[in-house]
Amino acid sequence: MTRTYAIADLHGRFDLLCRAIDLIEADAGDAGGKFVVLGDFVDRGPQSRNIIDLLMAGPQRPNWDWVVLQGNHEAMMLEALSTPSPQLMRWWVGNGGGQTLESYGYRSGDDLLPLRVPVEHMEWLRALPIYHEDGWRIFVHAGVPFDQPLTEAKPETLQWMLYPGDVDHDDAEFHPDEQHCSGKHIVHGHHQSASHPLLKRHRTNLDSFAWNTGRLAVAVFEDYYPAPARIMDALGPSAAR
Repeated sequence: MTRTYAIADLHGRFDLLCRAIDLIEADAGDAGGKFVVLGDFVDRGPQSRNIIDLLMAGPQRPNWDWVVLQGNHEAMMLEALSTPSPQLMRWWVGNGGGQTLESYGYRSGDDLLPLRVPVEHMEWLRALPIYHEDGWRIFVHAGVPFDQPLTEAKPETLQWMLYPGDVDHDDAEFHPDEQHCSGKHIVHGHHQSASHPLLKRHRTNLDSFAWNTGRLAVAVFEDYYPAPARIMDALGPSAAR
């Protein structure tokens, strides 16, 4: 029996990704396991490119399966860089995309084109799945409407929706915080708070505001129980220090 490990919302914190991988590999030992990244690994923090390089390379030890999901920030990055326009660029840069551009060597005043983001990075980001499902859980970036089968939910909903009470956004798409119709446990991020992870009977929110707090929550799942068996913390410096 192998374990599944999940993290959310790295937002450019390559240091925390490296610490998380060290933690989970030490915890799993030679048995290996599954490592799920719930999207939003770009923007805001300083090292988005390093994260993409590492995730594209995949596991460096045997018996590991890495699953990387596309979050709303990866979707924003793709939209802004695929069809550049002043409006799209302002939208993305205003939501942390400027730090991602800096990780690729851009500086203030540089022309965007020719694009310095490798084509291979863009193609890899574009091909990422929106969700991952196993026998007990649904892994997704933002959430799943409780009354919609997973395959019927809109991709933008899976990447952008919010649950009431997790965070306060007046203009977001909210869905009731109820058990999903599949009966499976929902594992997600997107709703940032320094007080997270938020552990509920029917869902787990892993967005611990890692890019700012320096604390990345690592959920550990056993096959016999859908909710996390425990949480490990990958720790680094806080952005406020």
